[in-house]
Amino acid sequence: MVPDLVARLARMDQRFDGLDARLDRVNGRLEGIDARLDHASRRLNGIDTRLDGVDRRLEGIDARLGGIDRRFDNVDARFDTVDRRFDELSAEIQRHFGVVAESLASQIQLVAEGVLTIDRKVDRVADELRGELVRLNRRMLTLSARIPPKRRR
Repeated sequence: MVPDLVARLARMDQRFDGLDARLDRVNGRLEGIDARLDHASRRLNGIDTRLDGVDRRLEGIDARLGGIDRRFDNVDARFDTVDRRFDELSAEIQRHFGVVAESLASQIQLVAEGVLTIDRKVDRVADELRGELVRLNRRMLTLSARIPPKRRR
């Protein structure tokens, strides 16, 4: 049994040597994987750092946009005030225009009545002038008839 034991131990040593060699290869591969993981971890840390910077920049942009939003809200409020003032002025102008239009209408009526009155007076004066011209013409004919024919030109 002892000779068999030595052979068995030798085979076990060979198998352990094979296992050691395989474990050395696995260990080498694991070290490669570990190195790659360390490299990936460093890259991820770099990415995290860059993302932190992006986050800070976005927070700054957010703050600026909040300020812009407040400014737009102020502008909107001012526009609402201006709109109300325009509406008030529009109503006031419409009322004032109505008063002015009514006043103009009554003044135009007065002018029209004055024109009619003057037109009647002009017609009357024209009629009187025609009558005077007819009388003057008759007088001239009468006077012309009294002048002897030799003295007439």
